[in-house]
Amino acid sequence: MFSVVVRTYLRVRLGRCPMGDWLDDLKRAEQDRDRTESEDRKWRLHCAQLIDAKGPDLWRELAERVASDVKRVAQVFPNKDSMRLEFEDNGDDFTLTNPSQRRNYKAAWRADKRVIDLELRLNFPEERVTREEITFHVTDKDEVQMRFAGTAMPESISEKLIRKLLP
Repeated sequence: MFSVVVRTYLRVRLGRCPMGDWLDDLKRAEQDRDRTESEDRKWRLHCAQLIDAKGPDLWRELAERVASDVKRVAQVFPNKDSMRLEFEDNGDDFTLTNPSQRRNYKAAWRADKRVIDLELRLNFPEERVTREEITFHVTDKDEVQMRFAGTAMPESISEKLIRKLLP
């Protein structure tokens, strides 16, 4: 039979102990996390205020652009029934319709959600409804932009909405 001897050495140092550094690191990490969360809250509030201020103007700009594009489509295709579009603006929402294709888009500004809700209805051969959103984002230069289907420009968004209604 044999025995094993285990020796343990303990060194005690006065002053700052390396073993205590983990608590300091933990505290610093917690402070960093709190600072990051606070900065994130401030940024979200800042973005919300900018969107609240500029969102209605962007909504109006989009509605006016869609109305203008509908008139342009009518001028370019005056005798083509399948390209005839109707636009109805109700202030906080608008409807874009292609009667011959039995398709329509309803867009509604939702100030409380800071988005534009979209509802596409395709009625041929059976009704199918698709819901989407145009979202708002703030750039690092405090510019508010709309985003929809990979684009941010009202002209491009209008084009994408209209193209979904055309044959």
